[in-house]
Amino acid sequence: MRISAPHLLLLLVAVTLCGLAGRCLADGSSASTAAEPSRALCLAAVESARNLAATLPKDDGSRHFAERYLEQALMEAGGGEFDECVEYAARANEEVKHLYHSPAAQRQVPSKE
Repeated sequence: MRISAPHLLLLLVAVTLCGLAGRCLADGSSASTAAEPSRALCLAAVESARNLAATLPKDDGSRHFAERYLEQALMEAGGGEFDECVEYAARANEEVKHLYHSPAAQRQVPSKE
């Protein structure tokens, strides 16, 4: 079975945050229980991505997109969809790290002249 890139990113974020929280199967829970994100994991992922987005200028396009992803993450959390919450937080994190919508990133793209 091959894992797609978005699912791998979600898994890496979950494992990283789980490790930071010290909750990775320490209580002897099964892997299936650990695979389902909790509210705490969701909120930690949102907070981490929010702190990362805050490092960009307020008028930066990637910060704007990241903040919209975080708003959606919190909407998903409000509906009890914590897996979707973590996924949107991962998207925000990815947006900030790769600066997909930042003017600086657009200037670095080599022209095809």
